[in-house]
Amino acid sequence: MCSQEYRIVSFIIPFASRAYAKNWDLACLHLNQTLKSILNSEDSRLAIVVVGNDHPRNSFPSDPRLHFISAPCLESSGNLRDTATMVKDQITKMEIGWEYVQKHFPAKYVMRMDADDFLSRMVVGFLASENKPGYRVSDGWIWNSGDRWFIEKTERFDLLCGSSNVFRFDVAGNPVDIQKICDPLPAHVKVAIPDLMSTLLTNRFHAFAGKAMELNGLKIEKIPFQAAVYRVGNLNSEMQRTVKSHSLRFFFGRVRRLRFLTPSIKNEFSISA
Repeated sequence: MCSQEYRIVSFIIPFASRAYAKNWDLACLHLNQTLKSILNSEDSRLAIVVVGNDHPRNSFPSDPRLHFISAPCLESSGNLRDTATMVKDQITKMEIGWEYVQKHFPAKYVMRMDADDFLSRMVVGFLASENKPGYRVSDGWIWNSGDRWFIEKTERFDLLCGSSNVFRFDVAGNPVDIQKICDPLPAHVKVAIPDLMSTLLTNRFHAFAGKAMELNGLKIEKIPFQAAVYRVGNLNSEMQRTVKSHSLRFFFGRVRRLRFLTPSIKNEFSISA
C-alpha cells in the first residue's frame, strides 16, 4: 500500500551481496554508518530503500523510513568480482530500487547513495526549498577509511564519488543512451549493459550526469556547500582509492587542503570515528 506522506528525498542504496564482499562484517558496518548519516538529516521527510541479496540484520537501524528490498544474486561466469558482473549487479539493484520507490515512496527528489559514504544533514532541507531538475555535489570531502584525525576537501567531488547526483522525481527515469555520454565505452560496460540504455538515475557514469541531463534538454546545478563525504581506502570498494600521494606536488596539495575531523563535521555527517 502506497503511503501519501510527503517526502523531499527518497534514497536508493545498492548493497553488495555477501558473495561479492571481501569482508562482509565490514560492509555491514559501513552500511550502518551510511544509514545513520542519512537518517541524521535536519529535515526528516525522507525514505531510504536498500536493495541487496543478503539482509544485514545486525546493522540495520530501527526506523520506519528505512526499508530493505531483496534482490536475486546475479550469476557470474567464474569470478564473482569481475567488473562486468559488479556493474550489472549495481545497475540491476538501482532499477529494482527505482521501481519500488516509484510505487511506495514518491518524493520531490531521488538520490543514489553508495553503501559506505556520508551525507550532510543539510541536504534534504536544502532540496526542500529548491525545484531545479537536478543537482550534483561539486564540493565535498574525502576521508580515508579508519583515519581518525583528518578529512580532505576536494572540488568536482562528483567526478570521484557515486553519492553525488540528485534528480527531481519527474525526470529521474528519463532515458540515457550511454554511448552518447561516454565514448569510447569500457569493454566491461558493453558486457554489463548490451543495449547501452539507462536512465538518469540508474546511469552508472556519475561523472557524466551533466552531459546526460543536457541530452534530455535539462541542466544540473551545484549544491552550494560540502554535501557529502566519500570514504576511500575501503577494502570492499570496487575502486579502493586512497588519499595517499606519491609526488611532492600532490603531497603539498593534499596538506594544503587538510582539515581536522572536528566535532561539528562529525555531527554534520554523523561520523563516529
